[in-house]
Amino acid sequence: MAEQKQYDRPISHETLRAFFEIHKIGERTLETFSISPKNTCWTCLRFCKIIPSKLLNFIDHQAKSIDMALRAIKSPGSDYTLFLDTNVWNSHAGLLLSCFRRGTLLYLSMWDQQLASKSLFRRLSLRLFKYIITLRKAKIILFECDDVHVAPELRFSSSSKIIIPMPRSSNFEPCIRKRNQFRNGERLRLGVAGLIRPWKNNFDRDFLETILSACESFGENVEFHIGFPSWQHTPRVPDQVKYTDTTQPGQYTAFLRHLDAMLINLPSEEYWFRSSGVVQDALSAGTFVIANDYPIIRSQIMSPARVGSVYSDNASLRSAIISLPQMLNEKTAENLRVWNDFRKPAMIEEAIFQGAKAGNALGREKESTSIGA
Repeated sequence: MAEQKQYDRPISHETLRAFFEIHKIGERTLETFSISPKNTCWTCLRFCKIIPSKLLNFIDHQAKSIDMALRAIKSPGSDYTLFLDTNVWNSHAGLLLSCFRRGTLLYLSMWDQQLASKSLFRRLSLRLFKYIITLRKAKIILFECDDVHVAPELRFSSSSKIIIPMPRSSNFEPCIRKRNQFRNGERLRLGVAGLIRPWKNNFDRDFLETILSACESFGENVEFHIGFPSWQHTPRVPDQVKYTDTTQPGQYTAFLRHLDAMLINLPSEEYWFRSSGVVQDALSAGTFVIANDYPIIRSQIMSPARVGSVYSDNASLRSAIISLPQMLNEKTAENLRVWNDFRKPAMIEEAIFQGAKAGNALGREKESTSIGA
């Protein structure tokens, strides 16, 4: 069993590990599958300069999704089968094969709708995905909130949706602090972390300058830290910032726990309707978060209790930073405990169970109305 769990280890984000701790939905059995972290035979083709890297990645992900679907088909049956890591534009073959799995199929959708508007190919892939869900009477799991925030043509049907909280990052033990930095003389510790990606603005110059400007209001009672892997360390880091290497998982965890507040900046064209793993990591570690005011990220921070602040522009970001001494109190510490308890595997299991019941009832109601008409 331990070997199987390692083989099925999620590779998109650590919060997905929580799903492997859930084995039943109510009284019905659940089995979860993810793409394998093992390299496929296609990976060796990366050394071939003739084939573009994007095409190689596409082929590699297709092969891994096929492998995931075949493992599900060969596995003993369960009442529910949950598939993770099914990016619809990279998993066509795997999605089609998964239809042969018996029982009720559940698919986790994390960013399919957000990125479907970027190209015709992705829109058509999402359309295929929606057709498969209808054909198999499958359920789609969405994190945090309903998809009313995306264009109508990108939404899933009401009867197919199950909306649940995003699980806490299970490899983080929350380190909840209760103190006022200025009362006991300690400095306010602010931080920015994550991988540097072309589609992210986590180290955007204007973002960093706004933080540094806000830090000036604290005088010497503030520290600004940046953490990312050493192989990404570039001269762009301002002199006033303290750099921390977060190459190893333990370094990343320690960095998050060291902070009083994590500051996050993500572009709307990539994250307007998409969850943030960095937000989840920081809150799972017991660290207050200030992030963009997007629907899913707002829910991550505000539900079931407020554990951070959101901002819409540089002015509101600066205001949120300056108000931190009033926000970091015993009430916030208690909210962080409530937040972490709310997102444990047992609570996620209950959310799926209630969502499946509600969706089934809605589907039967629509079917009855249609027949009556």
